[in-house]
Amino acid sequence: MISTAVTQRDGVGFNLASYIGPDFKTPHKSEFDRHYMNSLFNYARDLSRAGYPWAHNSPGFNLPVNEAVSLQVKRQQQALKAYRAKQSAKKAAQ
Repeated sequence: MISTAVTQRDGVGFNLASYIGPDFKTPHKSEFDRHYMNSLFNYARDLSRAGYPWAHNSPGFNLPVNEAVSLQVKRQQQALKAYRAKQSAKKAAQ
C-alpha cells in the first residue's frame, strides 16, 4: 500500500503487472523446479500478449486485499480467455 501512496504523492503511475491466478495449475515440486518456472513464465507471457489490464493500486489500497486480488485475477482471466480464443481462431484459419 505504501507504494501506491508514494507514487500518488510523487505524481507517478503505479502499475502492478499481474497475480498468479487460480487458473495457473502447474504444481511446484521442489525449490528449483524448472518445469514450474517455465510454466509460470509462459503464463505471464500469455497475460502480456493478451494485453491484460494493469492494477493501478497495490492490494488493499482502495479495496480489501482479498477483494482487490480477486477483482484483478478476474480481469486477467477475461483477458487470457479472449486472447486464447483469438489464437485458436487464428490457428483454425490457417
